[in-house]
Amino acid sequence: MDFSKGSAKRRSVLKWAIYALLLFVFYGLQTAPGFFRFLDAQPLLTIPLVISIAMFEHEIGGAVFGILAGFLWDMQQDTLFGFNALVMMCCCVSVSLLIMYLMPTTLPSSLFYNFSVLAIQSGLYFLFCYALWGTPGMSLVWINYLLPQMGLTMLAGIPIYYLVRLISSKFNESLRS
Repeated sequence: MDFSKGSAKRRSVLKWAIYALLLFVFYGLQTAPGFFRFLDAQPLLTIPLVISIAMFEHEIGGAVFGILAGFLWDMQQDTLFGFNALVMMCCCVSVSLLIMYLMPTTLPSSLFYNFSVLAIQSGLYFLFCYALWGTPGMSLVWINYLLPQMGLTMLAGIPIYYLVRLISSKFNESLRS
């Protein structure tokens, strides 16, 4: 009897379970009061995680984890439910397709994608939650909250990239053998 197909399926399920566990752990850290706080900002750990997953796995996996991260984030924010899920899904699919057809999977490209997704998400959040409503002092939101949050997230993206690369290489290597 050949058990290699069942074993490969178990390894694949384990890999995706590890990614899901990381998503929930990073979401918990991201929402923990006072964790790695600078000014009024905390890093958004789920963004570099799902961007890295989209870089190392196929576009379907990136889309699913983008949606999951977005829904978790929607539960945390006062935005329209599904807003972040839609933005993150589109960004993760775009990153995955760009990696497949255009750019290599490297740390500089990861930092570029993290910055791009943060700029898109932060810009849309600012537009729909502050600018359209004419919130007084909205420039302070950029200075005290969004820019430090982007910087912290970019820094956190470096070890997260290497962690996802390690998981992907270990499991994808074992799936090929």
